[in-house]
Amino acid sequence: MLYAADEGRRGAPHDRDHAADDPGDNGEGDQGRGRRHDADANLPGPVENVSAGKRANRTSRSIMSQVLVTGFGAYGNTPANPAQLTAEALDGRIIAGATVTARIVPNVFFESIAVTQQAIADVRPDLVVMLGEYPGRAVITVERLAQNINDCGRYGLADNAGTVLVGEQTDPAGPVAYHATVPIRAMVVAMRKAGVPADISDAAGTFVCNHLMYGVLHHIAKNGLPIRAGWIHLPCLPSVAALEHNLGAPSMSVETAVAGVAAGIEAAVRQLSDIGKPVRSRLQI
Repeated sequence: MLYAADEGRRGAPHDRDHAADDPGDNGEGDQGRGRRHDADANLPGPVENVSAGKRANRTSRSIMSQVLVTGFGAYGNTPANPAQLTAEALDGRIIAGATVTARIVPNVFFESIAVTQQAIADVRPDLVVMLGEYPGRAVITVERLAQNINDCGRYGLADNAGTVLVGEQTDPAGPVAYHATVPIRAMVVAMRKAGVPADISDAAGTFVCNHLMYGVLHHIAKNGLPIRAGWIHLPCLPSVAALEHNLGAPSMSVETAVAGVAAGIEAAVRQLSDIGKPVRSRLQI
């Protein structure tokens, strides 16, 4: 029922300023209602075009009508994917006034991008939040960057069509990378306030997750779509960590993952630009 072939909900995208509670104190006093964005939350653009000197010193607030959440199913050594289960649990929810529509997309290079592009056309979202699993990470991570590179051979993995890409670009004519256009710091702060361990990541990997994140941001940028997009990585499920070949891997329950992602979505819906206060991290990722 959630697969991308289904017809999505349609709602005219809109983007208006709206007073709402902040997910976290940005330490900067008065919160403006302007439309200026933080560098991490600008409309999609190549990394080379993002200037630190243009960072906003205040947050903007917006209420959105439609949120598209995507997730992958089983792959490789993961017989149950937290991304799929979390997306399915969020489908149909109303978060901060926005309706969440979930789609499960194939864990396949290039096809995943095409399917998500069609879901965007069907749902007409204001915000796209893509979910994936990152084995080995103990916390939810909100990704900062998507790179124009695919190199799954180093993981010893193929996609679900059996394709192994080694050092190949998603789009040879595209920029080297894109910034996520969601307020990554505000999202992490909101997750932590909800009691869910979370952090920022600067490396989305070089498998289908990074590939899809890049492809969606590139699609939005090329077509000038008024859509913000980002990626959230989840730890593996306890049932998967209990498998003999995964013993010792950190894990997180679906319930905790859903709570964290919902808190992150609420922060992204309510804020156009990111908070200025740094988010302390113990991770080097």
